[in-house]
Amino acid sequence: MQRHYCRNLNGISHKRKIFPVVVKKPKGLLENPYFSCPVCGKLFRKEMYLKDHLNELKKNDSKHKLFFQNKIIFKNKFNDMNKLKSEKNKFQDKPKFGRINIRAAKK
Repeated sequence: MQRHYCRNLNGISHKRKIFPVVVKKPKGLLENPYFSCPVCGKLFRKEMYLKDHLNELKKNDSKHKLFFQNKIIFKNKFNDMNKLKSEKNKFQDKPKFGRINIRAAKK
Protein backbone atom coordinates (compact mmCIF):
# COMPACT_ATOMS: atom_id res chain seq x y z
CA MET A 1 0.00 0.00 0.00
CA GLN A 2 1.08 3.47 -0.78
CA ARG A 3 0.43 6.52 1.44
CA HIS A 4 -1.86 9.25 0.08
CA TYR A 5 -0.35 12.72 -0.39
CA CYS A 6 -2.96 15.40 -0.79
CA ARG A 7 -2.36 17.81 -3.68
CA ASN A 8 -4.09 20.68 -1.85
CA LEU A 9 -1.34 20.92 0.78
CA ASN A 10 1.35 21.76 -1.78
CA GLY A 11 0.25 25.41 -2.07
CA ILE A 12 1.97 28.41 -0.52
CA SER A 13 -0.50 28.82 2.30
CA HIS A 14 -2.10 25.94 4.13
CA LYS A 15 -4.71 28.15 5.75
CA ARG A 16 -8.37 28.18 4.91
CA LYS A 17 -9.55 30.90 2.59
CA ILE A 18 -10.34 34.00 4.61
CA PHE A 19 -13.53 35.72 3.54
CA PRO A 20 -14.11 39.42 4.22
CA VAL A 21 -16.46 40.28 7.08
CA VAL A 22 -19.57 42.07 5.84
CA VAL A 23 -21.31 44.29 8.39
CA LYS A 24 -24.89 44.95 7.36
CA LYS A 25 -26.89 47.99 8.36
CA PRO A 26 -29.84 47.03 10.58
CA LYS A 27 -33.19 47.60 8.95
CA GLY A 28 -35.13 50.56 10.28
CA LEU A 29 -32.45 51.81 12.66
CA LEU A 30 -31.95 55.16 10.96
CA GLU A 31 -35.43 55.57 9.51
CA ASN A 32 -37.42 56.02 12.72
CA PRO A 33 -36.52 58.63 15.33
CA TYR A 34 -35.59 57.10 18.67
CA PHE A 35 -35.63 58.57 22.17
CA SER A 36 -32.30 58.44 24.00
CA CYS A 37 -31.57 58.58 27.72
CA PRO A 38 -29.61 61.77 28.52
CA VAL A 39 -27.53 59.94 31.14
CA CYS A 40 -26.52 56.61 29.61
CA GLY A 41 -27.46 57.15 25.95
CA LYS A 42 -29.67 54.06 25.54
CA LEU A 43 -32.13 54.24 22.66
CA PHE A 44 -35.84 53.58 23.11
CA ARG A 45 -38.56 53.24 20.50
CA LYS A 46 -41.26 54.98 22.52
CA GLU A 47 -41.16 57.89 24.93
CA MET A 48 -43.05 55.76 27.46
CA TYR A 49 -40.18 53.23 27.51
CA LEU A 50 -37.73 56.07 28.15
CA LYS A 51 -39.81 57.37 31.07
CA ASP A 52 -40.01 53.86 32.56
CA HIS A 53 -36.24 53.51 32.21
CA LEU A 54 -35.63 56.84 33.94
CA ASN A 55 -38.05 56.05 36.78
CA GLU A 56 -36.52 52.61 37.32
CA LEU A 57 -32.89 53.70 37.34
CA LYS A 58 -33.55 56.88 39.30
CA LYS A 59 -33.90 54.63 42.36
CA ASN A 60 -31.01 52.24 41.68
CA ASP A 61 -28.28 53.89 39.61
CA SER A 62 -25.99 56.58 41.05
CA LYS A 63 -25.51 58.46 37.77
CA HIS A 64 -29.26 58.70 37.20
CA LYS A 65 -29.75 59.86 40.82
CA LEU A 66 -27.24 62.67 40.38
CA PHE A 67 -28.88 63.68 37.12
CA PHE A 68 -32.29 64.00 38.78
CA GLN A 69 -30.81 65.95 41.69
CA ASN A 70 -29.49 68.46 39.11
CA LYS A 71 -25.89 67.79 40.08
CA ILE A 72 -25.05 66.55 36.59
CA ILE A 73 -26.28 68.48 33.57
CA PHE A 74 -26.10 67.11 30.04
CA LYS A 75 -26.86 69.31 27.07
CA ASN A 76 -27.64 67.07 24.08
CA LYS A 77 -24.39 65.24 24.70
CA PHE A 78 -25.50 61.97 23.20
CA ASN A 79 -27.20 63.54 20.18
CA ASP A 80 -23.89 65.21 19.30
CA MET A 81 -22.05 61.98 20.06
CA ASN A 82 -24.27 60.06 17.62
CA LYS A 83 -23.48 62.60 14.90
CA LEU A 84 -19.76 62.34 15.61
CA LYS A 85 -19.90 58.54 15.57
CA SER A 86 -21.66 58.52 12.20
CA GLU A 87 -18.98 60.85 10.81
CA LYS A 88 -16.25 58.75 12.41
CA ASN A 89 -17.60 55.56 10.79
CA LYS A 90 -17.02 57.10 7.36
CA PHE A 91 -13.28 57.10 7.98
CA GLN A 92 -12.85 54.11 10.25
CA ASP A 93 -14.57 50.78 9.76
CA LYS A 94 -13.55 48.45 12.59
CA PRO A 95 -16.48 46.42 13.94
CA LYS A 96 -16.52 45.86 17.71
CA PHE A 97 -18.24 43.05 19.54
CA GLY A 98 -21.68 43.89 20.94
CA ARG A 99 -22.11 47.15 19.06
CA ILE A 100 -24.09 48.05 16.00
CA ASN A 101 -21.72 49.21 13.28
CA ILE A 102 -23.02 51.11 10.30
CA ARG A 103 -20.80 51.38 7.27
CA ALA A 104 -21.06 54.60 5.28
CA ALA A 105 -22.16 54.27 1.67
CA LYS A 106 -19.41 54.79 -0.88
CA LYS A 107 -20.01 57.66 -3.27
